[in-house]
Amino acid sequence: MDRAPKVPVVAKVEKSAEVPFSKAENKLHQMALTENERIVIGTATADWERGDVDGHRRLDLYTNRENGEHVTMERLDAGMGLAEMDCPGGEEIFVLSGGLSDGQGTHSAGTWIRNPRGYRRSLKSESGTVYWAKRGHLDAVR
Repeated sequence: MDRAPKVPVVAKVEKSAEVPFSKAENKLHQMALTENERIVIGTATADWERGDVDGHRRLDLYTNRENGEHVTMERLDAGMGLAEMDCPGGEEIFVLSGGLSDGQGTHSAGTWIRNPRGYRRSLKSESGTVYWAKRGHLDAVR
């Protein structure tokens, strides 16, 4: 019998100061009505830019200047880390390969992390990692 790989589950969920709103209301505002263009980016062949430090590379996938949402794929080389920072608009991270440490633990491929607005964290990787990140979209209730 084939079984799907087990994805690590976060044992502790921390509450944020966000104002509650319905899931349906949030889904209605994921894309502006003016966004009607399909975008396809070959991440394996794209030119990744230098990130915040040597050993950090970033590929911009999407930016919405109206609401501050920014989606990227990022790489950290083995042994590299990023300085501690605030997440003023919140952030979601999905680890695609390797291991990513955030001060709360080390997360392997297949792990999804959601940091509420105002959360403070640092990122590092002992083994090297590639992860998808979406930032700025949790800033305000729409």
